[in-house]
Amino acid sequence: MSIEIEVSPELHATAARLLREAGFELLQISGRTIVLAQGEASAAYSALAQLEAEAATDQFKSAKAEALSEAQRSAVELREGIAGSATLQRAIAWAVKMPYAMMWMAHEAAGADPTGPFAAIAAIARDAFQIEADITGETAEDVRDRALTMNADLFKATQRVEGMERLAETQIAAAETPEALGDAVSQIGALEAQIVTTLEQLND
Repeated sequence: MSIEIEVSPELHATAARLLREAGFELLQISGRTIVLAQGEASAAYSALAQLEAEAATDQFKSAKAEALSEAQRSAVELREGIAGSATLQRAIAWAVKMPYAMMWMAHEAAGADPTGPFAAIAAIARDAFQIEADITGETAEDVRDRALTMNADLFKATQRVEGMERLAETQIAAAETPEALGDAVSQIGALEAQIVTTLEQLND
């Protein structure tokens, strides 16, 4: 006596294979209906339930891998965007300015004692920042503070990307349900949007 069972269209090929491996003889496949030569319908449905569970697991693993890959790709692009907000030569110049600006500020914070440990470096910093200030019409303090701000903004932007990528690596790996994965992807997407806004500001 033949039996008929219903399967979803995307499982036709694998359903037929699994049923054959389980010892069922297939007579016909028509649309969503598979006709078996003999056997219990409950056993056939049990075999298909196993197949669907395996397929769902595989799809979820693929979705997690794809989500992580996308987050990592985005992190690379954002880092490139941050790096591209200044030429290499200008970025090096900012890096050189940073310790001088910090020494000057530390000297001021210590009361600008002319015999203090940072006095000599602070004097060099003031003179050097004044060179640029004379050209731009600013004060040496303006130039110093801008250098500090730019370095801080670049550092913060880089750290946001680092945090986003690390969050993706942990949250996506920890997701055990599609809902949890969706929440992780949404959270990562929100962070990415914040970083893009910061990057736009850097490039203004």
